[in-house]
Amino acid sequence: MFTSITFALQSIFCVFAFLCLLIFSYSLGDSSNSSILYFITFLANVLVILVLNIFKKKINKNLNFLIVNFLFIWIIIIIIGTIPLFEIYENSSLSEIFFISTSLSTTTGLRLSDTILQDNDIFLMWHAILQFIGANYSILTYLLFFSLILKKENKAFFLNKKSIIIFNLIFFLFLLVFSFLLFFINSNFIQNLTTASAILSSGGFADLNNSILNDKFSNNNTLIFLMLLMLISLLFLPLFAYFIDRSLFKKFYRKFSRRISFLLFIMIGLVLFVAFYGKLSFIENLFLGVSFLTTTGMLPHSFESPYFVNSYSSFVLVFIIFMIIGTFSGTSNGGLKIDKLSIIVIKITEELNRFIFQHNLKGIEIIKKGSNQRELNSLYALIAVGSIFTLISVLCHNIIGYSVKDSFFLSISALTNTGEGIIFLSKTPIDNEKNIYFILNFLMICGRFENIGYLLIFARLFKKN
Repeated sequence: MFTSITFALQSIFCVFAFLCLLIFSYSLGDSSNSSILYFITFLANVLVILVLNIFKKKINKNLNFLIVNFLFIWIIIIIIGTIPLFEIYENSSLSEIFFISTSLSTTTGLRLSDTILQDNDIFLMWHAILQFIGANYSILTYLLFFSLILKKENKAFFLNKKSIIIFNLIFFLFLLVFSFLLFFINSNFIQNLTTASAILSSGGFADLNNSILNDKFSNNNTLIFLMLLMLISLLFLPLFAYFIDRSLFKKFYRKFSRRISFLLFIMIGLVLFVAFYGKLSFIENLFLGVSFLTTTGMLPHSFESPYFVNSYSSFVLVFIIFMIIGTFSGTSNGGLKIDKLSIIVIKITEELNRFIFQHNLKGIEIIKKGSNQRELNSLYALIAVGSIFTLISVLCHNIIGYSVKDSFFLSISALTNTGEGIIFLSKTPIDNEKNIYFILNFLMICGRFENIGYLLIFARLFKKN
């Protein structure tokens, strides 16, 4: 099992190296001065693959050590991602470059507010690659934790080299299919690749300078098409699970669909509320709701007008709710996840039933399955830690000069990996200071490294009755 985990980590850098080689070849054909940087990035990925192979016995000693290593891999991806950024953001400081690399690699999509870049296909490709690798690694680590829980139930699931290769191929195929589908809208493949990467990764970084879609993606039919791509991207993990192990797919997703049905109904109601009462057209409002619910953070082209930006100030808290919930586990989206919140609902229901039974308010004995006080305490601890962490992050932003409101929006934007969209609508500035970049880098990585909480959820789901 641990050998397969090492292979899975190596596969990420194999994909990264392959994409670096492609962009290196493209830059040579384009006579770009930055070609050597992409070749150095390719060599850096090869070096990481070799190092992982040398230390594979030490990487996976136990679960706690594995979690630390997963976090360390995030940092390595971010560092490698900075190499070409020195050319792209040549007038930016080191802290700003690390901020951009972290934003792209964690699929958050925050930008430098005072930096304007000229359109450049190679720059767009590198932004797309970093978002894609970040999304790939996010889902991969999720599946590795998933496999650790299921190793007693189904040892064949995912923990073999063949299924890891299939995972990477299918995810890359999703990117290519999305890119080619966008040809019906736009003939520029590089722009399509960047938009596809932004949707698939939920990074929202479809343009070099802001999160607003350009005029080529402004009509209603196009927005409907982009919404469908956002929703289809959520199906990657179910399709992969179905392809690898159909029995496991039926066992997990039947329980999953029952758990999320009520909360999903509420979220659909909120999205329709925004769609009917927003100042834009119904389709544009619907796109806006889906964009925040999937934590993509893309905005319709109409938001180029300050009037529409001001008119949506009353909806910001609704968008915050979308971002916090953040769609489903196992996607590259951020947020707390619908199914994670549904666990809270389940636990509250169990506690209410326990109270009714203990006080003889109900004559029929309540049968409790698959829960105990220790698990409940673990869930409460997880919720408490998350709440405290959010408050501390708001306090840190407030200390360095941000208002409480701006501190809250920055913290939520980074922790949910939603990025620029909510920052733009809330008119929250990102000052050019090392302290703010350091705090946001830390929050973006923590927002992406949410898999530990899933261990509790999966243990709850697959505990035999």
